[in-house]
Amino acid sequence: MASRVTYTFTSDQAGPQTLGGEEGSALGTLAEHLQEFLRDTGTPAAELARQVSQEAQAWVFAQRLTWGQEEAEAAIEEALGPLEEAQGWRGVIATWIDQVRGTLAYDNGRQDTSGPRSALAEEMGLWLEADGSLRGQSEILSPLCDAPRVIPPRAVAPHVLRELQPGETILMIGWSPELVECSRAAYQAGLAPEILVAECRPGLAGRRMTREVASAGLRARLVLDAGMWEAAREADRVWIATESIGATHTITQLGVAGLMELCLQEEIPMELLATTDACHPSGLGVAAPVGDPDRVWGDRPEGVEVDGRFFESVPTSAFTLWFCEHGARTPAAYEWPSHGQRPAPYAPPREENEPVGEATPEGAEADRT
Repeated sequence: MASRVTYTFTSDQAGPQTLGGEEGSALGTLAEHLQEFLRDTGTPAAELARQVSQEAQAWVFAQRLTWGQEEAEAAIEEALGPLEEAQGWRGVIATWIDQVRGTLAYDNGRQDTSGPRSALAEEMGLWLEADGSLRGQSEILSPLCDAPRVIPPRAVAPHVLRELQPGETILMIGWSPELVECSRAAYQAGLAPEILVAECRPGLAGRRMTREVASAGLRARLVLDAGMWEAAREADRVWIATESIGATHTITQLGVAGLMELCLQEEIPMELLATTDACHPSGLGVAAPVGDPDRVWGDRPEGVEVDGRFFESVPTSAFTLWFCEHGARTPAAYEWPSHGQRPAPYAPPREENEPVGEATPEGAEADRT
């Protein structure tokens, strides 16, 4: 699905602008309201989380004041399940889902509550308050806490600029607000890098990134994905975009794993540019999404199989540096914060005479990736 957001430059800033559309009605289920977000991998994850929050908050406010806990949990989980399956690999979205589930559990444990409506609306409202502040390096989100939910991409740029030399050649793979902001900052600092951008179908992220870079005034050259190796050999460094980071695995655009081998052999720095809200709450990292074959070839002949993968999971430790809002980190030596158990999905109560389902093997855990 194409993005409903464009990330555009002005003379002094870059920022997301939502494409036109009327405010949705509060009628229907929350799952129906969030349906349009399921296939949107073009909109940056943090912006998508804000849009989901806005839609969900409006729906929650439309519920009656006597909305009960059990009814709320069933309705919310009906919407969260498909969202997690489709978008839960993205760190910000997975965190949003955990915060909503955690808020329901937190509200259910309070004695002085009139129902989950206010707590859910408040948590979702906190995702709409992007004031540019940063979370502490060891600060863990909890339901209704005051910590910022998303981190502004521009916070990465000052740390990146300290490493750049004038006139460098940089190969960029993927498209993200962080790459856009760092490109703009490099231009404003007079460093004048030459930008090589890898074009990979079906997402056309390279074309989008090239357009942004050229708009900023930088020299830009689009390179087809088959030419990524030669482009890397020309580059002084390689910048990689991601929306899902774990202590073990990071999800990147397809093709990065092979390029890692070349960069290691040629001693070309391969650097990850992402704010820490891309860290997946699973801790270690998750598997890359399988992709949609129809997005690659919708009218393919009968019997033809299509590998629809657009992303892949690569070792986090293989990156030379990870630039985030707190500075430059060496992923292989970085002390990753310990993650607690993630909030469990809501399970409806079993009727008194309802037969018990097949038992889960001892020690087995559900795969939530």
